[in-house]
Amino acid sequence: MVLNRGSNQLNTHYKRTFIALAVVCAGVCALLFSFFYQGAKEVAIAKLNEEQMIHARQAAEGIEDFFTTWVQNLTSLSKIDEIIDNDPVGQRYLKLFYETNQKQIMSITRVDERGVIIYNYPQASSVGVDISDQKHIVELRRDHKLVISDVFKTYARSKEDIFDSIAIVVPVFKGAEFKGSVEVLVNFASLSKRYLDVIKIGKTGYAWVVSRDGTILYTPIPEFTGKSVFETIKDSASLNVMVNNMLKGHEGAAIYTFDRIGDRNVGQTRKYAVYMPVHILTTFWSIAVASTEQDVLSGLISFRNKLASVIGALFICGMVFSTLGAKAWLIVKEEEKRKQIEIKLRESLERFRHVAETVGGFIWEVDAEGLYTYVSPSVEKTLGYAPEELVGKKHFYDLFEPSVREELKAAASQVNAARQSFWDFRNPNVSKSGKIVNLQTSGRPVLDPTGNLVAYRGAAADVTGREQAEQKIVQQRNELAHVARVSTVGQLASSLAHELNQPLGAILRNAEAAELFLQEAAPDLDEVRAILADIRKDDQRAGAVIDRMRDMIQRRKVEHCRLNLDQLAGEVVTLLGPDAELRRVGLSFESNPALPPVLGDRVQLQQVLLNLLLNAMDAVIDNTPAKRRVAVRTRPAGAMVQVAVSDNGHGIPADKLPFVFEPFYTSKPNGLGMGLAISRSIIEAHGGRLWAENSPAGGAILTFTVPVSGEGQVASGE
Repeated sequence: MVLNRGSNQLNTHYKRTFIALAVVCAGVCALLFSFFYQGAKEVAIAKLNEEQMIHARQAAEGIEDFFTTWVQNLTSLSKIDEIIDNDPVGQRYLKLFYETNQKQIMSITRVDERGVIIYNYPQASSVGVDISDQKHIVELRRDHKLVISDVFKTYARSKEDIFDSIAIVVPVFKGAEFKGSVEVLVNFASLSKRYLDVIKIGKTGYAWVVSRDGTILYTPIPEFTGKSVFETIKDSASLNVMVNNMLKGHEGAAIYTFDRIGDRNVGQTRKYAVYMPVHILTTFWSIAVASTEQDVLSGLISFRNKLASVIGALFICGMVFSTLGAKAWLIVKEEEKRKQIEIKLRESLERFRHVAETVGGFIWEVDAEGLYTYVSPSVEKTLGYAPEELVGKKHFYDLFEPSVREELKAAASQVNAARQSFWDFRNPNVSKSGKIVNLQTSGRPVLDPTGNLVAYRGAAADVTGREQAEQKIVQQRNELAHVARVSTVGQLASSLAHELNQPLGAILRNAEAAELFLQEAAPDLDEVRAILADIRKDDQRAGAVIDRMRDMIQRRKVEHCRLNLDQLAGEVVTLLGPDAELRRVGLSFESNPALPPVLGDRVQLQQVLLNLLLNAMDAVIDNTPAKRRVAVRTRPAGAMVQVAVSDNGHGIPADKLPFVFEPFYTSKPNGLGMGLAISRSIIEAHGGRLWAENSPAGGAILTFTVPVSGEGQVASGE
């Protein structure tokens, strides 16, 4: 009695400890993930803003210098007596000025004090036209001061030849008397191409410019040009705040949402931007450089996956560790193991910190022939060579691993010949010690004023460790999937026993019947042969059941091959048939034999469908036997094949739907909560998607897709 009471107390204490450990471990892991990931994201955003500000400042300074130069030139012209009087000599001066600068300006015009054109080159036909109602002429005649117009539409030689232009208008005085103006029209497209079109950050970064009164002067969205910025952003409160700061001449950084990326409508998207004023003599514009969150997060995907795998592995280890205690002596052992895990965790974190502090890349420059002309000192840490051992002595391709040297050299030569920039070029190199170092290299060409290639400059980082870590993550995911398969098959123990008892019982009865026949003086051999055939068939039936289970639970490598997903679904439904009968669940399959093949791992896809079907049968168990229904349906879905598992249970509460695929989330009293999380990871590794939704008729529908196999994708195992 005392032993039983102590055992019960131990079990109660163990259950409480297990629940407490599960809650604490989940909270700590979530906090760790959030802390490290958020920190990495903030660093990435800061670097992005810094790069954006460099581009914005370069563009602003270039535009300011551009207008300052032209105003100085026009001011000098406005003081020439012949131009003031608009005599033939002055007109020749204006014509000569245009011909000298015609690549940068569209026309030069002399306007009198009434706002009437008295000279224009090259459009002489416009002489005599009254342009006094144009906004910049009105402002000039009113204030007698320099005016730089907003962007407006004009035409060069015909009304079909329309350009976006900016007028730079300088007043002309004869003594103190106002005598009109000299103005040039600048093609805004050439200005934006020179200073704004070149701003490309990541895949989605771009620049846009507004005038002091809020008119959009430049944007990648053509239909927005010339409109009020407030008309185009009325649905974005955060963007309104940033624009108001821009129109006040402020400089800063902002985060806002907008439904466009360039000229594409993509729905509400978060963007990170910097903005600063462009001071243009009597007025100012404001330039903004923006990039979507996609550019920030794309560089964090690998870090996020590694971090999630490490924290997930730690959580799983903690949960497995906590389940070992049920006796008093096991609690002591559990404590010892907990201390060991803490030590290993500290060592692991210390190793991670050390690697993070010591790993790094190096900066390089090569001439047009590929000979190193500069490498930063950190190259010695990566490749073992001191800078003086490379500069002027080795070409970059001399360090390529010999088996791929010619192939990589040919690829580099094509980039060189095309004067192209390149990013994240993976290449194996041989270090000074003979070790293979996998580098990830990015670079851009350096051209002389005539366009000839002078050099390439860039950076290289050692990604050998990263590639090894990626392979380890795949291995851990496959190990976890194997554990889940073994657990799932365990749930089918009763139905498997039932399915095996039938052929084994038939074999026994047939063997007894054959024995009776053989005891006769003249046995009927034909009947004995028939009995032996039945025994063979029942033996094959039992063997097939065992083979299916062995395929599910044995440890194996992932093998992708072309599969008929409809046939695979039918096999899983057949496998679960006995279990469904025991549960008194109506299991149906809507087949679609004409489905195209997919590329995937047979056992992993069977595991996903098996898990979804077991969950569905658990969901209907509260219904009366006559109303327990689970259905499987396959169908094509564009470039995908779709499999849906539906039930008529109670469905999933709306507030729980976002969490059903989270690790360790479960609605079952004895569930671990890993089945759906593992299933989603398997489907995503196949390039598909797994989601859950409630059926309008009641119950839940879990659906996954797998991409259709393309030509030439047949792998071993088909």
